[in-house]
Amino acid sequence: APLYPIAFMLVAFAFLGGAMAIALGLGTQKIMGDLFSGLLLIFQKKLRIGDEVIIGGERGIVREITIQNTILRCDMSKDLIIPNSKVHESAVTNLTREDSKIMASLFVSIACDSDLDEAEKIISDILTKEYYVLKEPKFMIRFNEFEEHAIKIKIMFFVDLKQIYDSDAASRVRHKIREAFAAAGIKRPLPRAEIQMKEKEEEI
Repeated sequence: APLYPIAFMLVAFAFLGGAMAIALGLGTQKIMGDLFSGLLLIFQKKLRIGDEVIIGGERGIVREITIQNTILRCDMSKDLIIPNSKVHESAVTNLTREDSKIMASLFVSIACDSDLDEAEKIISDILTKEYYVLKEPKFMIRFNEFEEHAIKIKIMFFVDLKQIYDSDAASRVRHKIREAFAAAGIKRPLPRAEIQMKEKEEEI
């Protein structure tokens, strides 16, 4: 009878030892995978310090490439540490590998009874004067489509990612369009609830 606790402990130790060995093996395999992937990244030079990239849906600027990890500087100045094996397995879009110019696009909707030609002229003036909007390739303004109670305008322009994020440039342009439209009396579409209320009033 006294041997049973000893036998149980030996079995337990054997089981734990096997589990630890498996965990250690898996951990070592992962580390080796990260190291091998890191060597490939460094020698192939598909990513460089300062490149703006999208890795597995995460966008940022490559801040550091070590043997084990790739570090991206993302929005709000946060560092994202990605194991190199994940980088190697993920779809990687390098936005600045050959050229740091990228197209930014945004949409603006105006009320159907607004002056479309005047709205497009205002937008053109803003894009022409905006410091971060590149002169070449030339920006484009398109009457995109009719929406219910609105006209939708698509704006496309190029920026240099070495100077500014495309999202930051788009934000600057939106602010200026909003201010210029207000000054020129270019009306934005009414909220759907207000449109429905006016339609009911007309029926009465």
